[in-house]
Amino acid sequence: MTSRLYKIFGGKNDFSFKNFLKEFNRSISIITDKDLLINNILSKLKYITRAENIHLFLLNPDINKYEFYISSNYTQGITSIKLTPISHIIRWLLINEKPMFLSKYLFPLEEDEKELFDNLHVKVLFPLNVLGKLNGVLFVCGNIKTEGEIKENIDLISITIDQAAMAFENALLYEQQKDRLKKMYRADQLSVLGQLAAGAAHEIRNPLTIIRSTIQFLKDEIQNKEMVSELIEEVDRINSIIQGLLNFAKPAQLNVETTSLETIITQSISLARTTAKNKIDIKFINNCKNSDIHADASQLKQVFLNLLLNSIDAVSDKDNGFIDIILDIQNQNEKGINFLVVKIKDNGYGIPEENLEKLFIPFFTTKANGTGLGLSICYGIINRHGGEIEIHSKENLGTTINIKLPQ
Repeated sequence: MTSRLYKIFGGKNDFSFKNFLKEFNRSISIITDKDLLINNILSKLKYITRAENIHLFLLNPDINKYEFYISSNYTQGITSIKLTPISHIIRWLLINEKPMFLSKYLFPLEEDEKELFDNLHVKVLFPLNVLGKLNGVLFVCGNIKTEGEIKENIDLISITIDQAAMAFENALLYEQQKDRLKKMYRADQLSVLGQLAAGAAHEIRNPLTIIRSTIQFLKDEIQNKEMVSELIEEVDRINSIIQGLLNFAKPAQLNVETTSLETIITQSISLARTTAKNKIDIKFINNCKNSDIHADASQLKQVFLNLLLNSIDAVSDKDNGFIDIILDIQNQNEKGINFLVVKIKDNGYGIPEENLEKLFIPFFTTKANGTGLGLSICYGIINRHGGEIEIHSKENLGTTINIKLPQ
């Protein structure tokens, strides 16, 4: 053990670095939650490297870029940074599979990369490499002294990070498997509910038509005209719910043609703005040069308008409410298909964790006047386009909706 680590971990009466590694390996091997695992890894690495800060960038497969995920100490503006797989640094880490000391890096940095690393005081980059795949990059930040201490103990620190990379890969695979099972269960559940809904809707609609006709026929004989109007309004409301059920159970055929997803989103935002308060900041960021897609423009507009109205409702009571809509492209998957990826993010009141699994179930709603069919219909439309929709939310922090559509 080197003198530096000896100082950190103490003498004979304190646990050694070997015991630290053993305890670290045991702790990360029993954690399956990705976020808990990452927090554990960052806290341990900051402790043994004595870094001022550590930032983690993870590969986002939806857009094939490395995005900021978490820091031991948050730094303003870091969330806007994205690294591409073709950048010199990412390629170097992928090929060499070892830490990169920026002071020894021989190739010229891109201007934006140099500015990024200078501002963050990045000294060393550690790759999270597993079986030739680069899942993420750790930015270890500090001063010249930090770099020297890491160099002195690089072998032992690298062992720790290799263990962390493998544990992270296992947690990632576990999360992906959970998502697959969840999607399969949701699809089966919605299919059964759709069949039940169609049968119930037909049985209710027939007598409802007779009720409305009877009220209309008797309205001249009833003195309380206001009551008659209210009865007709309630019948029409029930009929509207039934129509929503039928749309969910037996959706309209897709009228597929080449259309611009950018135009669809822009039109949806224009319609949604009419219901938004002026203080809500709605921003559209288009990172695609070509957003053409084979789709039913009318049905996709219905999806985006519904989601935007939900976001507006969530942030309407905030003084600094915002909604960001980001359009990106994901490179070809194993089948050679490009995907357009839309992220709708707000800082609204969020969704309680216990409700997240129920969001796409017909009739589930937390709104006083909601029918609980909006998100179910959105799910069906995206699904029929061969896409995916996911909702992530934290109560009192906001909601992010991710939509993937094949191009």
